Amino acid sequence: MAKRLLPLLLVSVAVFVVVACAEGDVASAPPATASPAATATPIPTPTPAVVSAPIEDITIQKWAAKAPNSTMIVTSGLPNGCAAFNDYTISRDGDVFTLQVTNLDTGGPGIGCTEIYGYVTTNIALDDLGGVVACEDYTVIANGDALTVRADPLGGLFDPDPGCEDSSVSTSPSDPVQPAWLGALTHRLAHEPVTNPLSSVTQYQYAGETVYFVPQVCCDITSVVYDADGVVIGRPDGGITGQGDGRLPGFFQERTDEKLIWEDDRTNEPGLAQAPAPIESVQILVLESFPPQYSAVVVSGLQNSCVSFGGYRVDRQGETFQVELLNLEPTDQNKACNELYRTVETFIGLGGDLESGVEYTVDVNGTTETFTAQ
Repeated sequence: MAKRLLPLLLVSVAVFVVVACAEGDVASAPPATASPAATATPIPTPTPAVVSAPIEDITIQKWAAKAPNSTMIVTSGLPNGCAAFNDYTISRDGDVFTLQVTNLDTGGPGIGCTEIYGYVTTNIALDDLGGVVACEDYTVIANGDALTVRADPLGGLFDPDPGCEDSSVSTSPSDPVQPAWLGALTHRLAHEPVTNPLSSVTQYQYAGETVYFVPQVCCDITSVVYDADGVVIGRPDGGITGQGDGRLPGFFQERTDEKLIWEDDRTNEPGLAQAPAPIESVQILVLESFPPQYSAVVVSGLQNSCVSFGGYRVDRQGETFQVELLNLEPTDQNKACNELYRTVETFIGLGGDLESGVEYTVDVNGTTETFTAQ
């Protein structure tokens, strides 16, 4: 032991001598004249305040295969970049659910906040509250407002299946009743990143049938035409060649009775740019329905109060789900922002039309998770 410690002691002594000599040299040198150091103005960090979150949408899904197996899906709002999801509480009395959803407000004097509206989707399991009955109506008192919500056995975004004979969605009493799959489609488009031109859904009469058209947006993305049951019947334009998939060559000339069903009313705030969101985790959620439905639960980061959630896109190629999850960030790198890191939890439907025993991969901005279909 003594032999091993001796070299270390010699090195320590040598270092001490060198440092002492160096300090002696500095002390003997004439003092240098230094210019005053710039003092950065600190950005205040206010104490976050708990506030009620705006409620944008509430649905109840009941998977009929196994009881109770029911979920309430709540979409709440983030009014600006200084708002972050906080928590929720829920209770039940008979057919009435009382729900409270809150945000954290991290803004304050001198804090830069992006003035762009964001969304958070929260899945609340109702099993411990007794579950629900498919196709029955329930009252949800959400942050003080009473809503009537039907328990609908709606499938995933890739293969929606209403299940109820009279299942439908309507945005207001004056709006025409629309198929449930169409509500799932517009819900997905409304939570994807803002496109240029803006996304829309238009109803037409084509070849004697009612069809729904989603136009091409940007780059090589094709347009899509759905039949009345939500089945894709063709892609009339877009893609690498600009000609779509060739299945509907006369669509634009032969379509009639145009009727706008839905149009994205969001806009990107000037001075913001899309950027990939940092991914904290990716998990696969399996719902015990028949067939099983799958969702990816993604936790992503918002680096500061000037960064807001920008949505996501899903592209399925065979056994791989490619998910692009984006944030909106200011182009001005010198903008004052509260350096408070926040996270967003996003539920992304993967559908249920998967082959049993096959391994699938979900790739979210380079972070991957694999699962085997049941």
